[in-house]
Amino acid sequence: MVQYLELHPEITDVLITGGDPMIMSARRLATYVDALLDSKAAHLKTIRIGTRTLSFWPYRYLTDKDSKDILKLFKKITDRGIFIFFTSPGQGLFCFHQCIFNGQRSCKNRKRPCHVLISGKNQN
Repeated sequence: MVQYLELHPEITDVLITGGDPMIMSARRLATYVDALLDSKAAHLKTIRIGTRTLSFWPYRYLTDKDSKDILKLFKKITDRGIFIFFTSPGQGLFCFHQCIFNGQRSCKNRKRPCHVLISGKNQN
């Protein structure tokens, strides 16, 4: 996949899906993400993760045994200037912000708003 991505600069977004990738351990997910980040695909702008964990397992990102490692991985992605989005069919598009990456449970001082798009409600 990485070789293909390197050969096709017109591909700027990668979707990680198949079951629910956020069920994987942070270490296993990092093997896939690190391969993308270590590649010569400088044109990569977005990594999307197809997951439903935001709706049924929010503590995956806050208190689970490897939640800090997951957040460090997300920070590593955004520090490279790559956007990370979480999508869940029928549930909308979710974005994480630096306050979450830093382990804060409240985002009162965030610099930009987080928009949640809900199908049939506010996607216009």
